[in-house]
Amino acid sequence: MGGVAMARYRKDSYWCKDYKEKIGDDPTKHFTDEELKERDALLVPGEEAQWCLFDPMVSAYYGKLYQKSKKPEHLKLQQLFLSRALAAITGDDCEFGAWMCCEAYYLHGDKWEPNDNTPLVWTQIDLKMALYEMEQSLLVVA
Repeated sequence: MGGVAMARYRKDSYWCKDYKEKIGDDPTKHFTDEELKERDALLVPGEEAQWCLFDPMVSAYYGKLYQKSKKPEHLKLQQLFLSRALAAITGDDCEFGAWMCCEAYYLHGDKWEPNDNTPLVWTQIDLKMALYEMEQSLLVVA
């Protein structure tokens, strides 16, 4: 779990630090095996992109657990991951506009910025699912 969102997996070089400067800004580029090795060599561990679609999924999962178990720790985890998902929504300083759901944040210099696949409908629907499950959890009588 990262400070902004979640890495897909360790040593994931897609949208690593300064991706556009190092790789280019074509998000549809397909890499040969050799090019992928070169891209992977640019990654510094801990500088993997942080993907915004996972926190709302995990929130919804803990919501379902809470609704069945009524265990307060499940509700707390649901709230934690929903809060993280909401915090990842873009602000006024985002080049793509405010109130957007990103695919991922990547390090650009020393600042985490939304990647070019913003807004991403997949993240939007995951957030909608998480909000729905929170609403359902609020209806549960412990």
